[in-house]
Amino acid sequence: MQYYPQYCMAAVATTLILIAMCFLKQNYATKQNRVFNLMVIDSLIASGINIASLYTISFTDRYPLWFDYLVNMLYLVAFNAMVVLFLAYVDSIAKLPRYKIAVKVVCTVVLAVESLMICTTHITHLIFYFDEDLKYTHGSHMKLLYIIAAALVILGDVMFMYSSKRFSGYQVFSVNCFIVLIFASVLFQTMNPAYVITNLACALMLIFVYSAFENPAYYLYKDTRCFNRRAFLATIKKQRKKKEPYLVIAIRIMNYDFMRHDLGQSRTETLISRVAEYLNECYRRKVYNLSDDCFVLVLDRDADIKEQKTRLHMLFSEPFEIGERENSVKLPVGIMLSVIPVDDPEIDEKEMETVVHAIQRDEKEEASAEDIIDVVKKLHRQELLATIIDNAIENNGFDVYYQPILDVSTGTYPSAEALIRLKDKELGFISPEEFIPIAEKNGRVIEIGDMVFSRVCDFIHRSRGMDLGVEYIEVNLSPVQCYHEELARKFLAELSRHDLDPSSVNLEITETAELETRKIKILQKNLDNMNERGVTFSIDDFGSGFAAIDYLLRLPVSIVKIDKSILWQAMKDESAMKVLKGTMRMLKEIGKHIVVEGVENEEMAEILRENGCDYMQGYLYSKPVPESVYVEFLKKYNKTEAA
Repeated sequence: MQYYPQYCMAAVATTLILIAMCFLKQNYATKQNRVFNLMVIDSLIASGINIASLYTISFTDRYPLWFDYLVNMLYLVAFNAMVVLFLAYVDSIAKLPRYKIAVKVVCTVVLAVESLMICTTHITHLIFYFDEDLKYTHGSHMKLLYIIAAALVILGDVMFMYSSKRFSGYQVFSVNCFIVLIFASVLFQTMNPAYVITNLACALMLIFVYSAFENPAYYLYKDTRCFNRRAFLATIKKQRKKKEPYLVIAIRIMNYDFMRHDLGQSRTETLISRVAEYLNECYRRKVYNLSDDCFVLVLDRDADIKEQKTRLHMLFSEPFEIGERENSVKLPVGIMLSVIPVDDPEIDEKEMETVVHAIQRDEKEEASAEDIIDVVKKLHRQELLATIIDNAIENNGFDVYYQPILDVSTGTYPSAEALIRLKDKELGFISPEEFIPIAEKNGRVIEIGDMVFSRVCDFIHRSRGMDLGVEYIEVNLSPVQCYHEELARKFLAELSRHDLDPSSVNLEITETAELETRKIKILQKNLDNMNERGVTFSIDDFGSGFAAIDYLLRLPVSIVKIDKSILWQAMKDESAMKVLKGTMRMLKEIGKHIVVEGVENEEMAEILRENGCDYMQGYLYSKPVPESVYVEFLKKYNKTEAA
């Protein structure tokens, strides 16, 4: 039979192109790409040997019989190894721990059994043999190789599809296309033995898989040649598995935000790319970009710390040149170095990332073992609190307390601030200042906010708040809630469900909430919708952030709550007292009602009265109390008919 080796030659050429793509580009070393590289090399070997095998089959009389057997046995071993490697590759990307050992056993056994059958076929004639006329003939067990290969491919596809939700549509398409094309090529070649296209089909589909799963950009930071956060976490995971100490050096670009504002986004990115380039030249394949302004080096533990610090300071001692020729400029870059010796390799990747950020935030030049332990403990506490928050949401474990607010002009308490409380059996009372940021981070704060609002509405409805002298209850909105597009609809529906006048609640917006163009539009839309229906708003913690003037000018707020820190500082510092009085005067002139928080003694109260304060809130009048205690407080001090 006349065979056509051109398809195998095309397979070799295609595989060589793929090898250039794999090995000429810097990529992060993982088990996944190591297995892929083996597949590529195996494809090249199989295609190359297949060219030789076609000649030995076609012209058996030209070569010794042992050589004919050897070439064809090597080809079959290499080609069948491709299927085993495919299953191992799917295992590496699917990441199904419970099947990992089973897959290893299957791959090892199949490869060993098939190799034994193929390598002894010159004796057994089970797979192939050359008859008396030296004609290449399939043995009785050749079909078994096809059956095993098909079974492994199907098993790999089942494993992949089981975890397919983790992957993009293109990735799912690539794997399934690989499988379909291989089956189709085998079927075509079975029907047309002269056209040896299976190797070419494998080579072409490896390119698809490369583009879907092995693109080096997956582990690189933007346009730099530095590895990214994903690669950093994988490296720490490797160090943990090796159980070897290592050294982490964090490099933070000082005044990055100022640079971006002063130079512009484009030139700043160019400067950071130049910094990344220099670091890569000095520490090839050991540089990680965790963010635009934060680089991390992972070195051997025996690296000389003093020498590394000197080397890095020397690197950044000269300005970095950006731009072309006459348009180029030299810009200095200041850095903050933090050296973190890791002698306990049991620290996992998430803990190590947290340690890096914490040490950099605290601007420590070198972290001690105690520093690392403290950060890890805080992380574990945050994870524990996240679980406690989840349980509290599911099991109605939060309480709502009320802190009365004094109306200076009447001496009564027409309002109160609703404050959430969380108490755990083991940890005891947990401050909102601790658990609210965690709830914001893990996305549960909207559920908590909705729950508090519903509880307040229910309280006003049940207790007939108006009869107790309550005009409205103040409810805090987290920044995340403010920017939620469903806020107005949900809150107005809740008020309607409890048959409450919208003016019975006042929503507090934290002044430290960040104003972004897109978010401020959502915030304004929410507030306008509710304000048109009678809901009032106030700015909370006024003076503790940076958005004060924007909030006053752009949002429909009628009440401003001055943060307690302003009052407390004013009681100790004459300059701060002038700021407090000036702020109150300004707010009165633009028609805002003023609430001052943190009033703890009569001296504070008297100063505030003299300067036109409308409302006071603090321990002088009452601490936050449970609903039942708050009702009794109202009956006692508001002297209403309900009392």
